[in-house]
Amino acid sequence: MVLVTGGTGFVGSYLLFDLIKSGEKVKALKRKNSSTHNVNKIFSFYSPNPDELISQIEWVDGDILDFNSLLSAMEGVTEVYHCAGMVSFLPSDKKKMMRINVEGTENVVAASLEKKINKLCYISSTSALETHLISNYSISKFRAEEKVQNGIKKGLNANIINPSIILGAGGWENNDKNLFVAISKGFKYYSNGVAGFVDIKDVSSVIIKLMKSNIVNESFIILSENCSYKQLISKIAENLNVKKPYIYLSPFLSEIAWKVETITNILFEKEPILTKEMISLANNKKYYSNQKIKDVINIDFISVDDSVKQICEIFLNDYKV
Repeated sequence: MVLVTGGTGFVGSYLLFDLIKSGEKVKALKRKNSSTHNVNKIFSFYSPNPDELISQIEWVDGDILDFNSLLSAMEGVTEVYHCAGMVSFLPSDKKKMMRINVEGTENVVAASLEKKINKLCYISSTSALETHLISNYSISKFRAEEKVQNGIKKGLNANIINPSIILGAGGWENNDKNLFVAISKGFKYYSNGVAGFVDIKDVSSVIIKLMKSNIVNESFIILSENCSYKQLISKIAENLNVKKPYIYLSPFLSEIAWKVETITNILFEKEPILTKEMISLANNKKYYSNQKIKDVINIDFISVDDSVKQICEIFLNDYKV
């Protein structure tokens, strides 16, 4: 029996699909009021009988901030995939995100030790590897990894996975901030920042392969390739048959845009579309290598071109304006 935390989230949903398809007995942790709509949607993208697969998931109500609920969820479990977490670049979310990502991970590690779990896989991010942690999110992931390392020192078998920016179908309903939604609606801007990108299906595949391997107490960067945001956004626009972004968001223009956005949001009490952290990330140039994971796992990563093409095909069929 395996347990997936964050089962209703993006990575968790894809992981659940692959685990169920492979015949695993699966428990999935979710908060009491969380909807499984995202899971249903993603399963429907890749299976003609999604309900049949979903019925095999044993849903467990709980919260990674509730230690006792974790102990209960881990009853009879041998492996834990810790996917639960929060991603935000809003300053107002800092305290909440730190609790979920850091304290929550500490609880998962402690519960895993107490229940003598055979192996834990923690889904972190390449953000945690930045030399200068430029966002609250990256700080939260870095500190969460420290909690996993502390668990390893106490005898826990664990691996840390650092995916680069993940590309995948889903999560676009009622979400104008989703990149595919924004570009479909005429997003005009691009930056020359560079980052690593990886398809969600590859992330799920690597996670499962590592869990089933004898590899423990290692960390691995998971990415397909590095490319600029301009290249990525242009690929998406091309596959969605819309105009490519054409306004270069230079560091100078970005700074002005961020300040105007901040003032506007204060005046009208709106949630910001741009934040200082987002601007820093958009202009940052980070290059990563996938050589370590390729040395131990047999995998041919889906190219960014193919990933974007596949996602756009699903988007055009599924998304309703």
